[in-house]
This record gives sequence, structure tokens and C-alpha cells, in this order.
Amino acid sequence: MLALTVAVILVLILHRENTVASGGNTHMGYMCLNWSKPDTANRIMATWRQDQQKTSAVESIVFTDYALILLYCLYLCTCLYLKGKNEQRRWLQKGLGMALILILTAALIDAFQDHKIYTYLYNQDRVTDLRWFTWIKWTALLLGIIPLVISLFPRTFSLQTSANRVLQYLSWLLKTIWTFFPPLLFLFLTIYCFWLITQGKDIIVAFTEQNPNPHYSASLTRLIFFIAIGFWVYVTWYSSRIIADIKQKRQGHPVEIGETFLTEFPRLAGNSCFLILELAVWQSPILPCPINSSEAFIILLLALFNLYFIDKWISQRMSALKGFASSFLCPAFNNRSFNHLLVDHLFLLAICTFTYPSYFFYSIYKLAQGGFEKEGRRLTLAGG
Repeated sequence: MLALTVAVILVLILHRENTVASGGNTHMGYMCLNWSKPDTANRIMATWRQDQQKTSAVESIVFTDYALILLYCLYLCTCLYLKGKNEQRRWLQKGLGMALILILTAALIDAFQDHKIYTYLYNQDRVTDLRWFTWIKWTALLLGIIPLVISLFPRTFSLQTSANRVLQYLSWLLKTIWTFFPPLLFLFLTIYCFWLITQGKDIIVAFTEQNPNPHYSASLTRLIFFIAIGFWVYVTWYSSRIIADIKQKRQGHPVEIGETFLTEFPRLAGNSCFLILELAVWQSPILPCPINSSEAFIILLLALFNLYFIDKWISQRMSALKGFASSFLCPAFNNRSFNHLLVDHLFLLAICTFTYPSYFFYSIYKLAQGGFEKEGRRLTLAGG
């Protein structure tokens, strides 16, 4: 999951830099150069050479792509090696060995192609046909992934059993959405207010501004703001947890919603409150390079997936520690349910501690410099 998160972040960086390099024109981007004929590729390269900002963006794309190549090469090669070492089917074991060679070949061609583009960027040589490198690279990469995907299926794989399991999880997911519809509705309303409309972004900007009014206290306003956030998070988490407990007690046979969905949703809902507001700050127009709403949605999903595994690890480790329950729990409430509640509180407290100090100290730093400029930096409530 960590490798996937880093890979997606690198892809988002590549997308942002490619937007700068192409000037918003998809036919003048980095990928288009790799798939274009020599004449079109030379026109794209000439456009990049004439603009220093585009040149810097292409240079950033090349070095970011090097990092992505190193990441997927190490990850896929490690997976292929481990799978091939433990695989009992001889034909698949040989296929995994060939796939390892194909992944290394694709990575080398990808790196060589990036090096050629970087070389063309700073000299006046004509761009040659790069389509052969692109075709070979992607073909080798896909052929290398196919044996890895096949190895994920066990020898006793049953299509009907797998399809039934997928349908069951899909049914649980839809029932979970319906059961927790009110907190989900408020989360989506918060996203709409602070991510998509101008007035919500203006509130985020105004939160870090210095008001010359002597009757205005920035510290008090921030304190009230953080108290309101904490109350919202607690109500969202606690109400979802109460609903989950009631639903779990009333379930019969067969089970309507899986235990994992009922247990994890309240925690994810509480974490979503913090993440939504933090991503709203990252979209603030006062930042030198704010993210857009599409990138924010991707980061939100990735963060929730990572927080699910982190929270699961915390619950398993901390609740299993010797003396943890007796040290922190009242003997009258020494049970697994209350233990989960305490772990949830500790986890949400950790998220709050590590999330908001960065923004809080950033606000203090800007206030020490005299606050943000209002003219030209702050959005107007009228929508401008």
C-alpha cells in the first residue's frame, strides 16, 4: 500500500508538470511526444525550448519519472522474485522468471528514453522516432505483469466462488452506505462547501489573515475553530459508532453487513473530517502551488486506505499489549468494545496532533510577517 501511495503521488506530480509543459494543450504534452511522429515531436520540442518555464517542467518530469521507474522496478521485481521462489507450478515459475527479465528491460528502455528527451531539450538536434521505444517499453511491462497477476490466483481457484464473494462485498458496501447515509451526507456537504465553491475557500483564506480590528482576536478565533472541528469529528465518529453497535446487535443470519464494515466505518468517518479540512487548506489560492479538487479526491481515497491499515495495526498491537486495558480502562468497562473506543480516541488524537500543528504554525508564521495580503490574494465572497 505504501508503494502504491508513493507511485500515485509521483503520477500526480508528473500530471501537474505535464500540464505546465503542454500549456494546457494535451497534444503538446510529454506522453504525446513519445507517441508522435518525428515532425510532430520536433514541433513539441521546439515549443519547450522557447519557454523557460516549460523547459523546467520537462526537466522535472524526467527526474520524477526516474524515481517512478526505480519504484515500480524494485516493487515488481521483488514481487516476481518472491512469487517465483514460492510457486509450485513449474510453468508459472518459468513465466515469472521471464517476467522479471521483461520488467528490467522495460525499466531500462524507459530510463534511456527519458535520457534522450532530456538530451534533446538542451541541444538543437532533431528528435528521432521515439515510438519504437514506447511500444517496446509498454509491451515488455504488460507481458511482465501478466504472470504476476496469474500467480495471485490459487490452484483451486473457482470463478463462481470468487464472483459470489465479490457480490457479497458489494452488497455489504451498498448497505453500509445506506446505513451511514447521514454522516456521509455531511461529509460530502463539507467537501462541496470547502472544495468546490468560492465562499468556502474564502473562509479558509480568511482564517489565516490578520485583521486590523483591535476588537478581533485571531487566537480566540482559531481556538473556537479547532474546538468546533473537534466537536464535529467526535459527533461524526460517535454517532456512527452507536449506529454500528445497534446494527450489529440486531443482525441475524445471514449477516446483512460484515463486521469489518461496521467496525471500520466510524473510524474512517472521523478521519475523513480531518482529511477533508486539511485538503481544503492545500487547495487554498494563497499557496504558491495549490492542488485542485480532482487531486484532492485521489489523495483523500489514498489517505483513507492507508489510515485503515494503520488503524488496524494500532488496534491489534495496542489492544494486545499486556496491561493496556488494566492501565487505561475502568474495570467496570474492561471489554473489547470499550477498548476499541479508546483506541479510536487515541488514533483520532494522533491524527489531530500530527495534522494541524503544521498548518497552525504556518498561520502563526504568516501573522508574524503581518498577515496575508488582502488585496489580490483573498477571494471575495461574491464569487470573484
